[in-house]
Amino acid sequence: MKFPEPLLPQQLFKENVFPHPNHYMTKVPYDFISTLAHLLPVDSIAPFTHLETKIWSHLGDTHLQRRKRYTLMIFAFQDHFCGVFLDSVTRIFVNSDLTKALDRFTRIETIMYLNGADAPTDYCNMEQIHFLRDSISHQPVKKLFLAGTVTECFLKAEYLCKRKVQYFKIFSALHSNVIWNFHFYDNPNIKGILIYNATYAYILPLLEECHEKNDGEKKEIHEDNQNKGFEDLDEYGFCTTKNGTHKGVTCQHSQFDRTFVVLAYPPE
Repeated sequence: MKFPEPLLPQQLFKENVFPHPNHYMTKVPYDFISTLAHLLPVDSIAPFTHLETKIWSHLGDTHLQRRKRYTLMIFAFQDHFCGVFLDSVTRIFVNSDLTKALDRFTRIETIMYLNGADAPTDYCNMEQIHFLRDSISHQPVKKLFLAGTVTECFLKAEYLCKRKVQYFKIFSALHSNVIWNFHFYDNPNIKGILIYNATYAYILPLLEECHEKNDGEKKEIHEDNQNKGFEDLDEYGFCTTKNGTHKGVTCQHSQFDRTFVVLAYPPE
């Protein structure tokens, strides 16, 4: 006796074996359908993407809507540090203890390392920040911002200073060879480095080093001066941006076969 071939999941509805999901799938928990979408082949999940309520019509978009995106602001003091969360969408500070609410929908996309004197009154304490460290290591952090006199403290947090982010912002007064060399040479993900309060004397050695690294030679240009503008750096490709507020150069790195942009904001 020959048994009939088993029906594929998408055929179950076509052959009227099961009623169309519109009849009974309008209140399916999102977690269930999300798990199903990740486990089953694309064709087998197709029937679930045409519900009348359109709750699951775009599963990926719905997942993004559920996703919570935050900026973690860490304030460093001499003997401790604290933190506060900023909703990346609403730009509103979140004072609740998010360490108890971290789930697979939580995304920390930006980390700012700031001076403790600027800390708000309501914040996560040091113990909670320590708790977050393991979570941060698995978060898709794309941007890192270093401000205030916190370089020494920042360097102790290797899970941050050695993080392969896409964008790194720093004030020139906080320059550290450890930080710069990592993002300039050892971070294959870097797309942009933004330097605030940048001076001619600060930018020149960086461009010389980059030029020498790529072309094998070092150009001689005019004597650097703390009060000099960036005019003499044009030969390094250091050009004014469209809005005229800062100058930038595209750097190439042969080791990783990629390019990134260095933007400099002059002192106000």
